[in-house]
Amino acid sequence: MRDIQSRPLSRRTFLSATALGLGAAAGLSACGGGGGSGSGTISFWKTPVGDLAFEQSYNKKLIADFTAKQKDTKVNFLVIPWDSALPKYTAGYAGSNPPDLAYEILPWMNKFRGTGALADLRKLGGSAVDKYFQNVPQGAIDGATGKNGERYAVPFSAGHFGLTLNEEIWEKAGKPPLPVTYDDIIPFAQKLTFDKAGKRLGEAGFNPKNIAHWGMTWAGTPGAETNYVWNYLWAYGADIVSKDGKDIGFAGDEGRAALQNMKKLVDSGGATPMGLYSDQDAWGDLMLQGKAGLQWMPNISPIQEQKYKTRFRAIDLPKGPAGTFVVGGCGYYSIASKSKNKKAAYSLLEFMFDDARRKDYIRSIRVYPFGDPPADYYAGVGDKRVEAYLTTVAAQTKYVRLTPVLPFDPQDYILGKFNDYFLGRTSLDDMLKDTSAHVKQLASTVR
Repeated sequence: MRDIQSRPLSRRTFLSATALGLGAAAGLSACGGGGGSGSGTISFWKTPVGDLAFEQSYNKKLIADFTAKQKDTKVNFLVIPWDSALPKYTAGYAGSNPPDLAYEILPWMNKFRGTGALADLRKLGGSAVDKYFQNVPQGAIDGATGKNGERYAVPFSAGHFGLTLNEEIWEKAGKPPLPVTYDDIIPFAQKLTFDKAGKRLGEAGFNPKNIAHWGMTWAGTPGAETNYVWNYLWAYGADIVSKDGKDIGFAGDEGRAALQNMKKLVDSGGATPMGLYSDQDAWGDLMLQGKAGLQWMPNISPIQEQKYKTRFRAIDLPKGPAGTFVVGGCGYYSIASKSKNKKAAYSLLEFMFDDARRKDYIRSIRVYPFGDPPADYYAGVGDKRVEAYLTTVAAQTKYVRLTPVLPFDPQDYILGKFNDYFLGRTSLDDMLKDTSAHVKQLASTVR
């Protein structure tokens, strides 16, 4: 789940059954889109949680195995880039051809859960659906549950970003003490920032226009940013929204302190310029490329593992005045209420949730099962760097916190306004005023 909270790093192309090279022999229909257009045909939409090539090969086999068992069912599979997914899902659910089965994340569940777009899975699987909620954090359960106990989706896997260190850059900087708090990150990032002449930030002759590597990556794209900005709010004792969900939760002293800390890092010279890339994919490899010493990373993919031989490791999560927290993500599967073939869609869902099949997929995409995985869970998944990284990050699940379960999703708007403040386009007070008005307006529309 490469965007954990949310969105992983995006992949730009749509992949349909035809693009995957799959035809009737694999049980896929040749038609595109559509919510069960034809007897026994279901559409299955998902974002590329793992690498795109892996999603192709894995789902080709998954669907072939399923349709060999369900011979009267055809599956039309579509991989949708993260940046395009929410608009496409929204249009699909509003129209007459939604995805029969779809992969969801918590912000999307906030959008669709209470709108009638999703079917209550208890009406399809009865009490058997409850087994999919065992050992799942309450926040993830709440994200899939309606006001009357409806199960609008089932949780599949978990994950979060790890704070990851390029050991080669750290050694070049003289191995300064690793940051323990969010305040520590700022001078640490400055110590790891060098120009191409070998001058460190702050040294005489340092050229800020000719950087060899920054101390820390600070992405300005929402898909990456959502996975660490909220950490700051929580660590300082604030939240995204107020407890009653009717206003922002960061207008007080705690939220202001968190925001001021983030802006101080952005202004420090030790972090990448927020406008360095507009393409979300471009942010993903900076630490591995040696362009940043410290980065919040979703995982290390097989492609990255093969391409980069950089020495890296996950480090302890930083603390704030209120403690240590990290944004957790949850992947769900849902069935559209307008699906014309809910029974077949539910059969595919059950097939995917087979214990062995589910474990194999979760390990392969290098995320986490719910609960604490055993120490050898990632043995053989990748090289020693990757195994150590995944084991360290998985052990940090005790710090995981999910974003609020809401009847609306204000996160992208809030992030945009945060960025206006970080970049000096608006004052802190004006940003707080604007975000407050927006959240209040969204909350007022909820019945």
